[in-house]
This record gives sequence, structure tokens and C-alpha cells, in this order.
Amino acid sequence: MAKERALLKFSTAEKIAEKYKIDCFPVKSGNQKKVFEYAINLDIKLKRGEYVDFIRGITPIIVDLMERILKTKAGIKIDDYCKNTNRGREWDKKKLAGTKVIAILQKMFVNFQYGNISSEHLLGIIDDMVADASIKILAQELRHVEKKIRNMAAHEMVSVTDKEIAAMTGFTAKVIMDKIKQSFAYGGINIKKEYWDSYDEMNQVIIGRMK
Repeated sequence: MAKERALLKFSTAEKIAEKYKIDCFPVKSGNQKKVFEYAINLDIKLKRGEYVDFIRGITPIIVDLMERILKTKAGIKIDDYCKNTNRGREWDKKKLAGTKVIAILQKMFVNFQYGNISSEHLLGIIDDMVADASIKILAQELRHVEKKIRNMAAHEMVSVTDKEIAAMTGFTAKVIMDKIKQSFAYGGINIKKEYWDSYDEMNQVIIGRMK
């Protein structure tokens, strides 16, 4: 069950958990559970010192959380402006036409090319449409981290240390993780502090069942 949870195979983990009467998922809502479990999985990689995998994994959650922030704080649903293609989610030219979103994007990027939705695009929309300065700063910091180090970790065969992460981004891996956790509340997902310890609690249950 724990292995399947760590692999983000929720349906399999849930079947095993139900069979053995174990509640291992503190967040129940399907969509919110998905992003929380992804985040706590990153937290586990951090605790294990798996810094390359940690850095490689931050882009999807940064994009997800930025979208949630736009929905919660500005009433902007990115799904209303995009389409699914064999290349992933992309901006839809027809859906964007005449909207404030395309006006922001075209102001930010000369000859805006549409294509895949990126954290850079979302950050620009947040900067323009979200009033709370603390949210803007947090989004800017997460985008800064992704821009500075993510591509290096994703495309080069390197060993990344916490000191190198701090040197390149100005933040330790733990601080980056704390900023990701902080983004949940801004994105409308209220995560209790103790939920972040749910893997430790799950391990204690497993140990107890083995005695």
C-alpha cells in the first residue's frame, strides 16, 4: 500500500487500505488529493536527500498551484482558455480572443506564440490580476527557482546538493518546499499542518501491524 502510494497509484493503494482498514490519505477530495499527494511525495524526496528528483518534480506542481491561485484570487479558470492536444495542454487562440488574458500575454511576450501553458505565462497573469502583494512575491520566487535550476537538473547528468540549490536560487530545498506548502492556502486548499506528517504516521501503522 505504501509503495503504491509513493508511486502515486492512488486507486491501488486505496483498495489495499480499504482491505486492511487503514486510512492513509488525509486529503479525500480527488483533485485536491492528487496535488497534495504529489507535494508530499516531493517532500519525501527532499527528506531523503534526492535533490535532483525533487527539483525535476517542481514544475508540474508550480503550474498547478499558480492555476489554483488564479482561480481562487482572480476568478480566472485557465481551462476556459486552453485545449488538450497530443503535445499537452495548450493555449486556445479562439478561446483567448478578445479576453483580458490574451491582452496580458501579448503585452508580456512580443509575438506571443500560444503553445503549452507555462509558469512564466501564469506568473504574468498573477502579477496583473491578483491584488495581494504577498501572493505575487511567492509566485515570483517559485518561478525564479524553476528558471534557475530546474532545466539544469532535468537535462544534465549531474549531482545536485542542497548547497548548490541555495547558491543558484537563494533558497535551500526546505525553504522551496515550505513555499510550495504555503501556496496551497493561496490556491484554496486548506492543508492541516499534521497532514504533512502522514507518511510518518503511515509508517508507524505498518510497523505496528508487523509486531
